[in-house]
Amino acid sequence: MGLGLTGRGSRLIIVKIDSTSDADARDAVAYLGSSENISHLDIVVANAGLSIAIGPLIKVKPGQLAELIDVNSLGPLRLAQATLPLLANAPARPRFVLLGSMQGSTGGMEKYPLPMGAYGASKAAAHFLVRKLHFELAEEGICVFAVDPGFVQTDMGNAGAKIFGMDEAVTKVDDAIDFVKDQDARHMQIDSATREKTSGRFPSIGGGETEW
Repeated sequence: MGLGLTGRGSRLIIVKIDSTSDADARDAVAYLGSSENISHLDIVVANAGLSIAIGPLIKVKPGQLAELIDVNSLGPLRLAQATLPLLANAPARPRFVLLGSMQGSTGGMEKYPLPMGAYGASKAAAHFLVRKLHFELAEEGICVFAVDPGFVQTDMGNAGAKIFGMDEAVTKVDDAIDFVKDQDARHMQIDSATREKTSGRFPSIGGGETEW
């Protein structure tokens, strides 16, 4: 989906958010309030991610893992902290959504044996933070959850697939978008998500839920 596409009656506002910055997300929220007169947000999606240091953990440099955690784990936390006031002002069903990964599943590690331990550790930390926020934001009524969109054919996904001897990643981008957006009302993704049925959960494009 191109940046120039907007829904009927909507407009696109572009703000700068570097996931490693402690200030960018807060500054973006301040701009939305002061310059765009936006008083609430209905949905926030933490989508930015980084994948480096592919290989066995025994060979990963600690600095590479720290870089992954900064982007993949702390980035979503920074975004959640900055956007919480606007989410809390939403008239109904505020939702904070993390794009999670099967590689960060500690309970299903044996199912996903690719040598992506450093990336997986950073996503596992992100999963923990999101699930913890689910409990901490109960009184605010904010729906906080992760979704597993699969091994998606993005630039990052296809580059990783080639390292593993594959032509491309497994999941088509349009299929991942349809799943995350919730084209199928039987699922628990963004469009139909509620605090009661979706918050604290980790629905998977493969069906059911990915183990945290």
